[in-house]
Amino acid sequence: MAVRVRAGVHGRRLPAVAAKERRRRLKQPLDLRRLREWAEEISIGDGTVGGALQDKQFSLEGRGLIATRDLKRGDRPLRIPRSAIIDRDMITRIAQDPSNPSCSACALFREIPDEFTALACFLLHERSRGADSMWSSYIETLPQDGGDTVLMWPQSFIDENLSCTEAYAQAMELREQCDLSIKFVSKLIENSLGISSEAYTPEDMRWALSICLSRVVRLPGLDDTLAIIPWADLLNHRSSVSSHIDYDQGLDAVTLTLDRDYKSGSQVFASYGIGRCSSEFLVSYGFVPVDSDAALDRVSISLDARDLQGENTKPPWMDGVFSEFGMQNSIGVFQLRLKEYESRIIQFARASLASNDKDCRRALQDPSVSLDAANDEAALSALVKYLSQRLDLFPRTATEEEKRAADFLSRAAGMDIDNEKARILRRAAYCSLLRMREIRILSATQSALLAAKKQATVPGGVFRALFQG
Repeated sequence: MAVRVRAGVHGRRLPAVAAKERRRRLKQPLDLRRLREWAEEISIGDGTVGGALQDKQFSLEGRGLIATRDLKRGDRPLRIPRSAIIDRDMITRIAQDPSNPSCSACALFREIPDEFTALACFLLHERSRGADSMWSSYIETLPQDGGDTVLMWPQSFIDENLSCTEAYAQAMELREQCDLSIKFVSKLIENSLGISSEAYTPEDMRWALSICLSRVVRLPGLDDTLAIIPWADLLNHRSSVSSHIDYDQGLDAVTLTLDRDYKSGSQVFASYGIGRCSSEFLVSYGFVPVDSDAALDRVSISLDARDLQGENTKPPWMDGVFSEFGMQNSIGVFQLRLKEYESRIIQFARASLASNDKDCRRALQDPSVSLDAANDEAALSALVKYLSQRLDLFPRTATEEEKRAADFLSRAAGMDIDNEKARILRRAAYCSLLRMREIRILSATQSALLAAKKQATVPGGVFRALFQG
C-alpha cells in the first residue's frame, strides 16, 4: 500500500474554520452538478455530444453510472483524457514547471519513493488549493468522511467482526501501514520549507489514505502506473463483468471497453479485479460482492508446522528443509475453495509430521508420495483438527450469517445511502457475508478430508475429486 496525506500550498495556512466546514459539508446532500460541468469542460465522455454515461444514485452501491442510450459490446462509453489523470507523471510534469504554483510541492512529492504515497500527497495538496485546483470539482465529490474502508472503521468493530476471518490480518496490516505513512509524511513535511504542517493532521492523512485505497487503480496499458481517475471511479463493480478501465495509447486516454450490451437507463459496470476474493474486496473497498460466484471465492490459510504437530517446538532441521521449498519458519500459505483445495496442503501436513529431514524433504518434493499409512492418517487428522479449531472461532453458523446479512441489507435499503445507521448496517452485512463464505469453504474442506480419512486414502494432485458426487 502507501500513504495518503494533505499538503498545503507554499506555506499558505488553512483557515481555522476548515475542519468545521468539512463537518458541515458531511451533513449536506452530495451535489454532482459541478463535477458534470467539469467533466464536460475537459472532454470526459465518449467523444460524442452529451456523453454516453451519466451519474445516478443507487440504494445499495451508492453513486454509479448509467447508459444514456443503448450500448453495444465493444463500445467505449468512457474516455478520460490523459490530462485529467492523477499519477506520478502528472506530479513530475508540474514539478518541472516553475510557472505552476504547485511546482515546489510537487518537487517534494516526486522524491517520495512510494508511488501510492506520492499520489496521496498530491491529492491533499490539490484539496488544500480549493477552487484554484483543476480538480476542485472532483475533489468536492469525494466522501468527506473518507468512505467506508477498514482505515476508517473503529478498531472495536474490526476486532468483533473480522478477528475470525482472513481479512483481519489484511486489515491490521493496512492500518499499520497507514500509521507508518502518517509518521513518514509528517516528518517529511516538518523538515520541508514552504509547505504548512497544519495541512497534515493525522485525521487529514487518514482521510486521504482511505480515499486512495478505494480509488487508486493500476493501468496495465501505462506500464502498470497507479492512478486516480476522476469520473471513472463512479463505476461500480460486478463480479460477472470482465470490462475494466485501462489506458489506450492511441487515444491518449483511459477508456472502458464493454464486454456486453446495455440498454439505455441501465447501470454500466466494471470489474475491480477478476479473481479477487471476498476478503480483498472488503478490506480494499469496504464491501463484499453479493453476486460473486461462490465456487470461485477462496480462503487463504497460513499453516505453521507446530499447528499440526501440537507442540511449541520443532525439530532443529525442519526450518532448513522447509526453506528449501520457499517456506520460511516452516509456515505455508494455501488456498481453499468451496469445491477444491491445493494439494500442497497435504504435502505440508505430511512433511510437518515426518520423523526425519529425509522424509520431510521427500514429502515436499512430490504430492503423490506417501511416507507411510500412519503418516497419512496423522496428516489428515491434524488438518481436520486444525479446521475444527478455525471453525470454532466463528460466532455463528453459515446459515445464521446469511440470514443476518440479508436482514441488515434489507433494513439499510429503506434508508438514505449516506445515513450513518445505514452505513453501519451495510458494513455489518458485508462482514456477515464474508464470514458465511469462509465458514462454508472451511467446512467443505474439512468434510472432504474426513471422507478421505474414512476411505483411508490420500489422493495426489488437486483434490477436486473429493468434492464430487
